[in-house]
Amino acid sequence: MLTAHGCPIFWPIPTGRRMWRCVGLPDSFSVKVGGKVEVYGLRTLFWAVSLLAAAGLLAPIVIDRFNIEV
Repeated sequence: MLTAHGCPIFWPIPTGRRMWRCVGLPDSFSVKVGGKVEVYGLRTLFWAVSLLAAAGLLAPIVIDRFNIEV
């Protein structure tokens, strides 16, 4: 959804004459597909978010397993 074309979020549901309607950002805010912002900036951001989420899910298990008092 970060590109100018967007993505068909209501795809299986008919929304008028077409079977879908693409929802995306305006051209001034959109990201070029395969551009430096997408490849380096967003990739790094999404990796960081996924690693923090995994750490947040695993931290209680590790703390309980090793009986670490916090």
